[in-house]
Amino acid sequence: MKGKGLLIITFCLFAFLLVFFLLQSQEEEVISSESETEEEEEEVVSQPVDIKKAMVRGWQQGELTWLLEAERMELDKNTTEAHCQGGVKLVVLEAGTQKERATLVAERARINLDQNQFRFLQEVKATSASGDRIETSVLEYRDEEEILQTDTPARVYFDGNYLECQSLISDIDFKNPEFFGVQSGRFSLGEGSPSEE
Repeated sequence: MKGKGLLIITFCLFAFLLVFFLLQSQEEEVISSESETEEEEEEVVSQPVDIKKAMVRGWQQGELTWLLEAERMELDKNTTEAHCQGGVKLVVLEAGTQKERATLVAERARINLDQNQFRFLQEVKATSASGDRIETSVLEYRDEEEILQTDTPARVYFDGNYLECQSLISDIDFKNPEFFGVQSGRFSLGEGSPSEE
């Protein structure tokens, strides 16, 4: 009897261990399949946010400092960089009064939203509140420093003067422009108004 009892106990123990290991291996398969699914989900690159007829407002120290409009805007997955197309327009405002200081228009723009740095591309026109104007193919605007800059040929109309240059840097109000590689133009000091070429 003891032999049969021992045999039954051994058989039960064996059956228990067999069931235990089978269940354990199924749990491991489920866990590994879940981790593979999670890895696959992590590998999927999220698509950028695509906005039509976008308007973005920029703030510094609680004051509205700029308004950006575009027919189409794509934000990267971290929403730190925007790519704008079609009718891009940036209006730079005076803090406190909300008075318009300058307007920049272009066909395309790339914007670093964390640093408020703008790069305008294709048929760029920047016009100050006083009517001074820059026309170029690429123009950068750094909001924190309030600086306009281009390293591409530009036409500039200011204080009744006209000139073409290879590059320039200026404050947003066009009060202290610096021109580099001046090619041609009409410039006069005094009350006379030069003619445009």
